[in-house]
Amino acid sequence: MRFLSHRSVLYRYLATYIGVAVAACSVVGIILFTSATNQLLNETRRTEQFRLDMCRDNLVNTINMMDEIAIQISTGKEYQPFFLSKGALNRVAMLEKFQRYQNYSPLIQQYYLYYPETETVFTPKAEYRFYLFVQNVLDLEADNVRQNILANNRVLSVYRQNDRFFLSYPIVFIRANNHSYAYLLFEIDIKTLSEYFSKMLMLNRSFQISYFDQTLNDVQLEKNYQESKAELPWGEFVLRTSPSYYGINSFQIKALLVIAFVTVAISAVSAVVAWRAYLPIRKLASKLKLSDETEKNEMKLIESMMENMKEEKQITMKRLTGSLERITALTSFLRKQIVMKLLFGQQGNDWKRHINNCGMNLDRPFLCVLLVQSKKNEKFEQLLESLESNSTPDIAVYGVILSKQDGIAAILSANEDDELTAFCKALQSVLFQEGFEVTVRQGKIVNHLNKLPDSFFSAQSSQKKENSVDVEAIYNVKDLDDIRQALSECDREKALFALDSILVDIMSNATSMLMQRYYIIQLTYQMVSAGRKNNIFLPNTIIHQVIMAENSRLLSDRLRMLLNRIFDERIPIAPSNTILSGKNEKLMNYITEHAFDYAMCLDLVATEFDISTKQVSRIVKSVCGETFKDYLFRLRMNKAIELLKQGISTEEVTKRIGYTDERYFKKRFFEYTGDSVMKYQSNSRNHTN
Repeated sequence: MRFLSHRSVLYRYLATYIGVAVAACSVVGIILFTSATNQLLNETRRTEQFRLDMCRDNLVNTINMMDEIAIQISTGKEYQPFFLSKGALNRVAMLEKFQRYQNYSPLIQQYYLYYPETETVFTPKAEYRFYLFVQNVLDLEADNVRQNILANNRVLSVYRQNDRFFLSYPIVFIRANNHSYAYLLFEIDIKTLSEYFSKMLMLNRSFQISYFDQTLNDVQLEKNYQESKAELPWGEFVLRTSPSYYGINSFQIKALLVIAFVTVAISAVSAVVAWRAYLPIRKLASKLKLSDETEKNEMKLIESMMENMKEEKQITMKRLTGSLERITALTSFLRKQIVMKLLFGQQGNDWKRHINNCGMNLDRPFLCVLLVQSKKNEKFEQLLESLESNSTPDIAVYGVILSKQDGIAAILSANEDDELTAFCKALQSVLFQEGFEVTVRQGKIVNHLNKLPDSFFSAQSSQKKENSVDVEAIYNVKDLDDIRQALSECDREKALFALDSILVDIMSNATSMLMQRYYIIQLTYQMVSAGRKNNIFLPNTIIHQVIMAENSRLLSDRLRMLLNRIFDERIPIAPSNTILSGKNEKLMNYITEHAFDYAMCLDLVATEFDISTKQVSRIVKSVCGETFKDYLFRLRMNKAIELLKQGISTEEVTKRIGYTDERYFKKRFFEYTGDSVMKYQSNSRNHTN
């Protein structure tokens, strides 16, 4: 490493990358090689043990089959000695039946049936005398056969002779007066048995067969042999075979070659990676034009230059900090200017760009204005800072100091109107805990920045209301009751007469334009509230026109227009008394029936009735006095009001009236009624109670 410390970074990268690659491959290769070899060896032994057990089971099945043949012969009448003694034809019939056992098992070389009483032996093909059969067919001595094979008429016996062995099954024929015996002999060739088992093991290697610790075939096995035992009627039968390492050595050689190849390949890849990692350093050194005859390590040269750059950075950061402070102060000033312009409706054409540049989050659907007044001679800068610090991820707060008398005005922006209300209620106590004794007044909630002056004015009005006379004391309360009664009775003339009386009282008793505006705004909300009790909900745009009237005359005219609009809304949606053509009536009925479908639109109606969209718009305008869009919107909002009164959830109402977005429905409902869905549901429950 000391040698490499003064060399180029490339040499260090190559030594490190390749060294790590070779070490990792070696460790992983050894682990995988050992694990795979052991697993392959174990799997091979399990497979061979399974095959050996199959050979055992096959041999057991053969022995059981021999037992079955012996039982069939003992119970068959064709094999009874008395039956055979009746004539040659019976013996021929017996031979024909005896031949069917020839192909029962590939392990059986031959089988014979011996009757000691008659000294007769039957093969599947012929009948022999015992001595001739033993000498000519078996090539054995008769006495030896009697002693070893036919010695017991009760128990199965086994006898080995050279490369074959015999199984002798004693058979008892039961008659009324006496019993007779016979012997069923099975001849098994050891060589044939060995070939058969070798095929089943799928390997050309020797195995050993033994019973009662006596080996049937002369085969010597290694110590680590595998065996499979079976308990037979005549004793324990064992199959043994030498362990097989077939394919293990070949696998090991291939595995070592693969590990070596992978190690070389990864080393090559590591060299490429080292080179690519070195390239940026080389390019950086080349661009910086680093050169030192005594130092060849590029990293040390770069470190030296970085130290110099660090000192220059500190100097630059001091300059940037000063600039940032100036920008922060300028941004704060611009924010206050923007807030002032939004409060008084003086924003220009590019006000959205200014808001974004100042990082102000005012694009949420619900907004309102707060007036915060100090009860003591508070430091308004600290109060403003504390007020804005209470902003949350859901509610943005931007304030400005108006004056010592007027206090602080703040604009609030949130996604839900109930969040604004809850925040305003909690703000006064929060500020009190921070040491500020203040009075907080909330303006009405609006849905656009252009309407912030309305919210600001309503907050100021609530302040002035504390020091003013009761609104209804300005005019005769009976006139307001007459308007409410006329509205319920649908008497337009009575309502207009009562309104004119109230307007005369307001113009006479209110001393200033500001007071007149204040009283008329209050009267407006009284009328809107009376309309809502009769299920009449006006768009906020109409209410906004009344509030923003510039003079007394315009205030009065727009208030009369508002009252007329309330009575117009009491006209049925699809006038039954209107004379329509058959096609127009079908069209209006179709719109009414499918108004709450998701796909309902102008193009759909035009396609359904095979007319243009302009024709549909003209028909709806002529019948209802409003556009297709407004008519559909009014149908849906009135349906929503009906469903909400029934206590149906907002989500379900959204689906039933043809909307897919619950937030969009809440926004449109607020535009139509002036109340949030939650507030309307609460008012409906209170009214019901």
